[in-house]
Order: sequence, then C-alpha cells, then structure tokens
Amino acid sequence: MNSAGFSKTRTEIIIMSLLCVRVKKAKLHGTPDKFNTYVTLKVQNVKSTTVTVRGDQPCWEQDFMFEINRLDLGLVVEMWNKGLIWDTMVGTAWIPLNTIRQSDEEGPGEWIPLDSEVLMKADEIYGTKSPTPHQVLLDTRFELPFDIPEDEARYWTSKLERINAMRIHDEVKLAVIYQGVITYVDVSLSAKKSHLLVQHWLLHFRA
Repeated sequence: MNSAGFSKTRTEIIIMSLLCVRVKKAKLHGTPDKFNTYVTLKVQNVKSTTVTVRGDQPCWEQDFMFEINRLDLGLVVEMWNKGLIWDTMVGTAWIPLNTIRQSDEEGPGEWIPLDSEVLMKADEIYGTKSPTPHQVLLDTRFELPFDIPEDEARYWTSKLERINAMRIHDEVKLAVIYQGVITYVDVSLSAKKSHLLVQHWLLHFRA
C-alpha cells in the first residue's frame, strides 16, 4: 500500500528453463583397471545417472535434460567408482546455473576439475573444495525457446531487473513463462518468496 492508500502491483517473472547437459568423457589419474565409473547429475531434487564405463579415460557421450525454475541453484556433478559391495566417490563439482551459457547448439564442452568435498550452507551445496587430479568433460547449456536479437534480449532483461528492484511488497502478479505460454497469478509475498530469474530471452509481460 502506498502513501495515498492505493495497492501497487509488481510483476514477478519465473522462467521455466530447459537445461541440457552432455556428459562426454573423463581423464582419471591411476591405473586403468582400477576404474569402473559413472557420473550422476543432481539439480532441484532431480537425479540422473550415466552408464558405467571402465578405464582411466571413460567416454559416455550421454545427454540429459532438466526443467529449471531457480537460477540461484547449481548443478551437482558426482563421479563414482563402481564396487562389488559399495561405490566410492572419485570426485565432485558444483556448477552455478547462472554461469551456464544459452544456446540452441551443442558445444565442445568444458573440462571440469573434480574436488573431493562439498561446501554446505542451510542444507544446500554452494561449492566444492579439496581438488583431485581427475577431470570430466561436460557440455552444459540452456536451450533457447526461440531466436531473438541479442540487443533486444538485453533490453528486456534490464527492464525486468528494474521492476524487481522496485521493492513493492503489497501484491505480486506472478507470470509463469513456459514454452511461450504466459500465465498470470496473483499471490501474496507473505506466502511465497519473491524470485526474479532473468535469462536473455524475449519476455512479454504486463504490469
């Protein structure tokens, strides 16, 4: 409610994004016959796993897709060595979602160094530490729903960020954008935490 007694509305944008991950291969230090490894990917309480491959240079070339609606989280990557009784972790990595590129084309991937420990805060992973000599090659990207000019995408991103900075707390108009369809729902900030998750997509919204 403002000083004149009128309720104001803020538009909050939550973008359902499609995260594409290709687990390509790894470089492991040690004798080849000691490794029989697989990779797990975890994000937003969803877990996917590759097949198990033997050797110190395993190659998977497996694709995974995840629906994402919070860019303040990260992708947890774990590599495990298959055992007769139990599996042992080879290494882990944490990739912030807001650092992942946006593209509708696959790329060559990036070599990700693996650590041996995770950093936790409020029951959530926010990083890793204690490097290992092992690496995994991943191609990570957010798939674009349609083609847009880069300058136009920057304009709408900036505009949405300014809306979020208004800090009006009486009423929120929630716009859920998924596969080009926009749905508006009025919600109370006391019942739902406000998040503005902006990607470089062309977003049509109303105040």
